[in-house]
Amino acid sequence: MKNKGFENGNVVPIVSGNVQSYWPQMPDQDRQRDLRVYHVLNTGMAGSAMKTYLEATYVERLQRRKRRAARLAALTRG
Repeated sequence: MKNKGFENGNVVPIVSGNVQSYWPQMPDQDRQRDLRVYHVLNTGMAGSAMKTYLEATYVERLQRRKRRAARLAALTRG
């Protein structure tokens, strides 16, 4: 005998597990637009902060490399 329950005075089957509708899930257009406009929703705030940090350290290393090259050139010239 199958498990049966009552809902609103009607007999309904009781099932276990993940029961979903057979209708396909349509993407939410508002959510898709928000994801395109606000990249933080995709990457998160930490991802955005990390990108800023990595860009700053790259520029700092590049400047340090240029200063060393300039000092070396000044020593070899004279």
